[in-house]
Amino acid sequence: MAANDWFRNEDWDSTIEARFFDKLSHARDKAQYLKIQARHLAKRHPKAALALLQRFFTLSGDSIFTAEAFLYQAEAYLCLGETSEAITALKAALQREREFPNARTLAWSEYADLVLRERKHSLYADALVALEEHKMDIAFPIHEFLWHGYRALIASELGDSKKARESAAIALRAAEAKQSPFRYHRTLGVVGDEHEPLKVKLRQLISESLS
Repeated sequence: MAANDWFRNEDWDSTIEARFFDKLSHARDKAQYLKIQARHLAKRHPKAALALLQRFFTLSGDSIFTAEAFLYQAEAYLCLGETSEAITALKAALQREREFPNARTLAWSEYADLVLRERKHSLYADALVALEEHKMDIAFPIHEFLWHGYRALIASELGDSKKARESAAIALRAAEAKQSPFRYHRTLGVVGDEHEPLKVKLRQLISESLS
């Protein structure tokens, strides 16, 4: 293990945990290392990630990374099937970004996606607010695709077929981009194959609205 990898473990057991906390005891910015390690464990070891994040929240105070930590907390909860807790964590991330607008995450897209997947009708309006609050954060084709894609699906659920169709068309155009607008990062942030299910939904939405 490289000297700087002690807080990026992809696996977790009693030996790894003991080594991590031994290293942590000598570190200055303990909260930051807790957050980073939790990020690497959120999917494979969600319970361990949640425990680390609880320590992060205890130590971090007004950390600029708190919104990011809530995002990883939501990811861990989702892996455990605890949807309500994940929604609460994403709401906390969004609220933290309102208080510290320089600390931006992708909580807006994760929140909209989860609300739609779980068909939380009572939260559609709230998800639209989160999207609008982050409209200026769109920097890459993937951001434009997700922003307009989720906006289209929510609009469709709310019965606004015109807005749904318009947003879906914008999202699908963004999905066709092969390069980002940044000169030295041409392949960064383009829409990958993993988003094909959302593209299928958007094409279907347009087709149904025109029939």
